[in-house]
Amino acid sequence: MKPWKTIKSIWNNQSAKTRFWICLTLSGLIYVAFTLPFTLRRYYAIIPPVDYAKLTHYSVIGFIAYLAGIITLFSLYGLGLQVLIKEQKAQSKIGIIMLTGTLFALILSFSYPQTAIDLFVYAIRTRGWAMYDLLPFSSSPDAMPASDPW
Repeated sequence: MKPWKTIKSIWNNQSAKTRFWICLTLSGLIYVAFTLPFTLRRYYAIIPPVDYAKLTHYSVIGFIAYLAGIITLFSLYGLGLQVLIKEQKAQSKIGIIMLTGTLFALILSFSYPQTAIDLFVYAIRTRGWAMYDLLPFSSSPDAMPASDPW
């Protein structure tokens, strides 16, 4: 438990601005860590599109890394938001939020959309349900007629 006390002590001794920049930097590093192995340039032409699980070959380490990354990102977001709320300058909050959102969007613009395949799956299953009376949870998209353009 002593390392947590040391980390908490260091955290509390920092200014609000420094604490926010720590959250920002760590979040950016996590985004970069998920972008570098799965660059858009390398994976954009994969047919059919794949998701993060398939990109990591359904590995336990890939799952743990993804879960830890998401939990850490949300935690850092909460910490950063808490730091900004305690600040009194509302105008600076909006600027910082816009800046960080733009920065993270820039980083992620080079990343393969690792979870975007869900949209394709939803669209295809909905089309099968609406046009061919296929039950979305029990019918495979392969059950759609071969003549269907999707």
